[in-house]
Amino acid sequence: TFYQQDALQMELEDGTFDVVWNCGVLEHFYDPGKLQLIREMRRITRPGGLVFIAVPNHLHLPFMLGKKLAELRGIWPYGFEDDLTPRRLDGLARQAGLESYELFAYNAVGGWAFLPLGKRLMRFLGLDTLEMHSRRTRWGHMICLNALKPEA
Repeated sequence: TFYQQDALQMELEDGTFDVVWNCGVLEHFYDPGKLQLIREMRRITRPGGLVFIAVPNHLHLPFMLGKKLAELRGIWPYGFEDDLTPRRLDGLARQAGLESYELFAYNAVGGWAFLPLGKRLMRFLGLDTLEMHSRRTRWGHMICLNALKPEA
């Protein structure tokens, strides 16, 4: 079953899904929208279910530089993005009522792909490896939040 709805005000019953996944969407809202989206995700997740959020990390300098260069050249294809730091996502999660969650950044080299010649440079330096892409680090390209909704 597919649903096409306003993510900030979904017409779904509370606790509809076991897992609610959001990757690459949250950063396209200002903070009030981010907060409402997280609240809606929490609401439609069943007790004991999982809320998963992944967003670009504002602390990942290669990505931020590549993004800024693309914006200046007029070739950034993703529109408005308000990228988050782990601290900002943590604050929004708390405000939205998420309680039991893990928050981490990973992929120290993923954002290099946004730099001119970044993919070539990664390969040349031997950094395009599973180990580098999966490594957790504060400055990783992606921030992930895994939240278990408490049982009722």
